[in-house]
Amino acid sequence: MKRSSLYTGILAASVASVIAATPAFAQTTQERLEQLLRQLETQQKTLEVLSKEVDRLKTAEKDDMSKAPTPKKMVKSKSEKVKLTLKGQVNRAFMVVDDGKQSEVFHVDNDLSSTRFDIIAEAKPKKDLKVGGHIEMEVQSNPSNKVTMGQNKPASGTTFAERIVEVYFDSKEFGRLTLGQGKTASDGTSEVDLSGTGVIALSKIHEIAGDITFREKNAAGTAGPSIDKVFSNMDGLSREDRIRYDTPKFNGFQLSTSHADGGETDFAIRHSAKINGIKTKAAIAYANSSSVDDEKQFNGSASVMFPIGLNFTFAAGTQDADVQSPGDDDPKFWWGKVGWQTRIVEWGKTSFSVDYGQADDLGSQGDEFKSIGGAIVQKLDDYGTEIFVSSRNYSLDQPTTKYHDVFVFISGARIKF
Repeated sequence: MKRSSLYTGILAASVASVIAATPAFAQTTQERLEQLLRQLETQQKTLEVLSKEVDRLKTAEKDDMSKAPTPKKMVKSKSEKVKLTLKGQVNRAFMVVDDGKQSEVFHVDNDLSSTRFDIIAEAKPKKDLKVGGHIEMEVQSNPSNKVTMGQNKPASGTTFAERIVEVYFDSKEFGRLTLGQGKTASDGTSEVDLSGTGVIALSKIHEIAGDITFREKNAAGTAGPSIDKVFSNMDGLSREDRIRYDTPKFNGFQLSTSHADGGETDFAIRHSAKINGIKTKAAIAYANSSSVDDEKQFNGSASVMFPIGLNFTFAAGTQDADVQSPGDDDPKFWWGKVGWQTRIVEWGKTSFSVDYGQADDLGSQGDEFKSIGGAIVQKLDDYGTEIFVSSRNYSLDQPTTKYHDVFVFISGARIKF
């Protein structure tokens, strides 16, 4: 047989076998497709059952969470629409006072920034409107400004007094309206301070040992006026039952005004900025309390912090009495501080400051009060705590009487929560 005939026979046999096998192949493929479709249908039913079970478990979990007790670290509002916040601070210290005749040691609440707690309820029903309520209560035992020499027990029992009880409506577009007991527009305008030592060295230096009296330089050491009678930082109208309005901020500026019980009124301008790493903050205010104590007052303060930590703070004010004897000078004060803020240890920033203040004619005509002090404050960032130490000297000169200086050393800690 020729080779070509052999090849032809093999090819013909191969084609015949393929043709013969084609129906069987088609039948096998059809069966496999049907089997796959049945499997897919079964899997689809299984997925539907699993999906329903997942939905059931989610619903059960939500029900369990709603029934579960609130964790201890959470403060829960009765209304889901109102956010509730609890915060506050404890500020305690020991204080040594020498009035030139005797020395005493006191364990006090630092009245420069007293122990207190706040409850704030806030709702935001609209995109640009917040409605809130604020309660701040002060809790003090033996306040630093109330101790007296020779006392054998705290200056007063533990006091529990309201500082703030107010409601407010706050809008970025229209400003903030506040009703109730709280800060007037001028409150805090003598206490702008970026130094980092404000916890123990603010312009209101009479809050430390304020009720300590100067002793005359005579054999008996006769008691004269107390420190808080001859010095004030004239910090506006403080906290009152009032209505207050604050404008939105414009390029760092904000205007405020308020009207308090008794007809007191005040106005304030505040500004803050940061340019090339230099922080600035300032405030100026006018207060008219003629309807209550026959006085008008003008005061303000400013502070600047440079990137290297060097900072300067200044405050001043004057009072104008409606009824005044001819030739009397208006009472006035001024106070300045130089500070430096750095990071010596990894725990937090360390702040140093030295300050000097003076008040004239505040207690009576011819009074000249002076004070110089220094302070160190160490922050403990991981503990929300500041440890402070400060010493201060107070002196008083009167035209006809000489007094011993009063020296104070104080050290303690403030923890915020």
